[in-house]
This record gives sequence, C-alpha cells and structure tokens, in this order.
Amino acid sequence: MAEQENQGDIATADPSAEPAEQPAPAPDARPWARWLAKMTDLALTSFVFFVLVSGASFVFFFVLSSLNPARAEQYLLQLASIPFMIASVILFFILFLLGEATLISATGSTPGKALLGIRVMDRSGGRLSFPKSLLRSARAWAQGLGLGIPLVSIIAMIFGYMALSDRGDTAWDRGVNADYRTHEVGPVRWTIGILVWLTSVAIDIANRVLTQSGF
Repeated sequence: MAEQENQGDIATADPSAEPAEQPAPAPDARPWARWLAKMTDLALTSFVFFVLVSGASFVFFFVLSSLNPARAEQYLLQLASIPFMIASVILFFILFLLGEATLISATGSTPGKALLGIRVMDRSGGRLSFPKSLLRSARAWAQGLGLGIPLVSIIAMIFGYMALSDRGDTAWDRGVNADYRTHEVGPVRWTIGILVWLTSVAIDIANRVLTQSGF
C-alpha cells in the first residue's frame, strides 16, 4: 500500500518544476584591494601633507625668527607643541576628505583605487556628486577607519571586513547609492601599492623616533 502511494506521488510530480532558487552569494568585493587602495591614498596624502606642512613651518619659523631673533627657539618649540600636532591632524583629515571627494566626483576614482582596479560610481551609471562623495568619504573615515584612533580603527576595520565579505558592499556606499566597481589587477600593481604603504609606515616610524629623541 505504501509502495502504491509513493508511485502515485511520483506520477503526480511535475517534471518541469524547477528547484527552489537559492540566494545568490555576495559578490567578490575584494576587501583586501579596498583596504590597500585606502592605505595607498592615505600614504600619498601624507606625502603631500608633509611637504606642505614642512614648507609652511619653515616659512613660519624663518619669517618670525628674522623679525625677532631672540624668540627663535620659542618659535621652534611651538612647532613641536601638542596644539600644533592636533591642528596638523585636523588639517590632514580635512585635506584627505576634500581630496578624495573631489577626485571621486570628478573621475570616479583615486590614485589608490585606480591602481587596484576600483571605481566608485552612482548606481545610475554616472559619477557621484561632490556632496555625496564627501558624505561617503566622511562615513568611510568614521565607520570604516574608526576616525583613525589606533585601537578603534583596528576594531572598525575588522567589522568592516566581515560586513563587506558577507554583503558585498558597505554602509557608506549604500548610504549614497554608490556602485563600487572592481576588477582584478596583476601582481605589479599590488606590489606598487604595498611598497607605497610600507614606505609611508617607515617614514611615520622614523618621524616618531626622531620626535621622541628631540630632533
């Protein structure tokens, strides 16, 4: 009897029925390429910022010490003061956000992103407006890099990596309706990006050592 029921089920089954559709896996968002692109852009911005601040500091010291030689040492100490360092960090943050937003709204990419095969566009196919690009950059800095605060930054990047690997996109991209387009690149480009980042890290370490040594 049970065998007859099974045969009846088989007979009534629709042979043309398709299996239930499985959810598509998240696209390969290349999180490591995104990370290295961001680090490359930060490194390049650091180089530019270092040249600008060094030049401005030299002019500041030269002009003021020429006007008042007796206070030359005091002017030099001001350049190494905590308020000056805080102001430098804020200026760097502003320079990076404005630079990244300007490049993305104008070209759809940045030097680091172009190197790693990445473009950021609007989902309609056009470029993001400057306000949207600026908002995206600010949210990426806050949510993806934890405002650059050492421990917070590491935690933010870990959570960002997990979310990106799971969903295929980020909150700051979705927030401005951005289409993050990416493709694989060769080992030469990866090597260039890594070398730029390592050079920036080495310069930062050397600068910290010299500052602590009183140079």
